[in-house]
Amino acid sequence: MGVYIEEIAEPFNGKFGLVEKDLRPMPTLKESDAGWLLNPRLNDSYEVVVTLLSSGLEVYHAPAAVYTGSLELFPGAF
Repeated sequence: MGVYIEEIAEPFNGKFGLVEKDLRPMPTLKESDAGWLLNPRLNDSYEVVVTLLSSGLEVYHAPAAVYTGSLELFPGAF
């Protein structure tokens, strides 16, 4: 997941504030005949799926690998 941890053995000071809300911009969707493919190997794909489902939208799951000509997504793509 690309998470790195560095242990800090001594106290330190700085200007810190509590983050009280999600700072990411809210996604927007509009109707379209086109669709999106989400890679099932990425954690962010699952966050997108949960957001879409929570918004009342339909999400489909591909049980087999998906080939687009220039891209291959593993089985389980959304």
